[in-house]
Amino acid sequence: MTGHEREDMVASPTMTGRERKDMVASPTMTLRERDDMVASPTMTGHEREDMVASPTMTGREREDMVASRTMTLRERDDMVASSTMTGYEREDMVASPTMTGHEREGMMSLRVFTVDAFSPRPFSGNPAAVVPLPKVLEDETLQKVASEFNLSETAYLVALEGEESAPWTSTCRYSLRWFTPVQEIPLCGHATIAASHVLFHELGNRSNQLEFETLSGVLVTRKDGDNIVMDFPNNAPVPVTPAQEHQLTPVVQAATGGLTVQQLLISHTLKYLLIRLHDSHSREELEAIIPDFTEMKRVHDGSLVMGVVVCLAGGADPNYQAFSRFFAPLYGVDEDPVTGSAHTVLGPYWADHLGRKDLNFRQCSKRGGDVKVTVLDDNRVSITGAATTVIHGHINL
Repeated sequence: MTGHEREDMVASPTMTGRERKDMVASPTMTLRERDDMVASPTMTGHEREDMVASPTMTGREREDMVASRTMTLRERDDMVASSTMTGYEREDMVASPTMTGHEREGMMSLRVFTVDAFSPRPFSGNPAAVVPLPKVLEDETLQKVASEFNLSETAYLVALEGEESAPWTSTCRYSLRWFTPVQEIPLCGHATIAASHVLFHELGNRSNQLEFETLSGVLVTRKDGDNIVMDFPNNAPVPVTPAQEHQLTPVVQAATGGLTVQQLLISHTLKYLLIRLHDSHSREELEAIIPDFTEMKRVHDGSLVMGVVVCLAGGADPNYQAFSRFFAPLYGVDEDPVTGSAHTVLGPYWADHLGRKDLNFRQCSKRGGDVKVTVLDDNRVSITGAATTVIHGHINL
C-alpha cells in the first residue's frame, strides 16, 4: 500500500478507530502520514494515546501533537509521563501557548545558571548555581536540586515585588537563600555575587542596586563597572579562650598539616575559625597544605566551628595584604575555591592588624580568586568581585 493510498484512507470519514490504530502500529507508516492523522478532527483521544505510546514516534511528531489545539489535558498528561519523551520535547510543551497552568505545574522546568564568581574569566573563581524561582518551593525540593548540582552553593531567587509578568526586570527586591549539597547556610558571598550577576546581566534587571532578604538580614549589591559590590555585615573574629583552643586543637592540626600557628580567633556569628599561620611560612606552603577532611569531621561536631579559614600575611607581596584558604567539610564542602563570607572575617582582622581599611586578598585554592574588601564605619564591609556566566540551561522537576 502506498503513502498516497494511506492519505486517502486517513481522510475518509468512514474509517474506524480500530483501523486507524492498526495504521499507527505499522512500522512502515511515514511522518507525513502521522501528521495527517494528528491533524484529522475525527481522531479520538485514545487514538492519540496509542500514537504517544509508540516507540517509533519522533520528537517532531510529538511537537506537532502538542501544537494541536484539539489535544486534551489527558493526552498531554500521557505525553509528559512517557519515559521516551526528551527534555527538549518537554520544554516545547512548557512553551506552548495552549498549555494550561495545571499542565505546567505537573512538569515544572526552571531556568538555571552556573556563574564563576570572583573571576572575570570562566573556569576560575568559585562556581555557584543560580535558580530564579517563579514561586516558593519546599525546602526539600531546594535541597535536592542543590545536591543534584553538587556545587559548593546553589542560590535561589524569588521576587518580592514588581510586575508579575516581569519579576526579574521590574523590581530590585528579592528573597535569596543559599544551599550547599547537604544543608542551607546563613551567608554566602560568591553565590550572592553570582545571583546579582544573573539579575543584572542575564535577566536584564533595570536597577543599579539590588536588595536581598536573607538569613543574615538585608544585603545590598550594586554594579561598579564590570564588578559587583556587596554590602555585608562585619563578622570580626575574637581570640579563642584557653578552653576553646584545647577543644579545637585537633581541628587545627587536621586543617594545617602541621604548620606553625601564630594566632587562633573565632567569628561566633558565622562559626568560622580563623587560623593565622606564622609569618615564617610562605604562600607556597599555604597552597601545599593537604587537610585531613575526614579527621576534621571526626574530631569536632560543629557545635563551635563549621568553617575553617587558614590565612597568612602578604609579606613582601605588593599586590595582596593576605592569602587564605577555606575548608568546610561539615557543610559538605571540603574546600571552597573563593569565599565571600570568609572575607567578612578576614577583612576586619587584617584591617585592624595593618591599620588600613582597603585591602586586597588572594584565596589560594586551585581555581583561585581575588577579593577586594573595604571595612566601613557602620559595622559593615564591602566586598568587590567580578563574575562570568559559564552555563545557562533548564532543570526539570
